[in-house]
Amino acid sequence: MNKEYIKMIENAYDTNLKDADLHAIENLVEDIIKELNAGSIRVAENKNGSWAVNQWVKKAILLSFKFRKNK
Repeated sequence: MNKEYIKMIENAYDTNLKDADLHAIENLVEDIIKELNAGSIRVAENKNGSWAVNQWVKKAILLSFKFRKNK
C-alpha cells in the first residue's frame, strides 16, 4: 500500500475525520477492505517469529464502521 494512503488513514483516524476529505477516505477504506478480503494485505503478520499488527489496517477497519451500516 502506498505510504501516502497509509498516512491518510492514520491522520483520518487520529483526528476522528476532522478536516478530512470524507469521500476520499471512504473510497480508500473500501479499497483496503477489498484487499483484506482478497488476502493481499493482513491486519497482523508474523515477522521473524513475532506477530506484528499493521496499525494502519486496523485503523481502516475501525473507520469503516463510520461509513458502513452495521448488519
